[in-house]
Amino acid sequence: MASEQVALAAKQQGNLAYAGKDYRKAIALYQEALASAESAGVQSVLYVNIANSLFQLEDYPAAFEAASRAADKDGSNLKV
Repeated sequence: MASEQVALAAKQQGNLAYAGKDYRKAIALYQEALASAESAGVQSVLYVNIANSLFQLEDYPAAFEAASRAADKDGSNLKV
């Protein structure tokens, strides 16, 4: 469970970067969180967050790819 806590801490830092419109930093932090995330639900949320960040950077193909990965991890995630 400790690695899931590490993932959630990195996710929170990513959320702060996203709120500050530092989308590249947010992506890096969300990817760092993915390395520690154990549950499919958390992984799905992280991929959604990456997709949103990529969308803000107008990298639409990569945003679509990240959103697809989110759906693959947890199809019940309503944000996908």
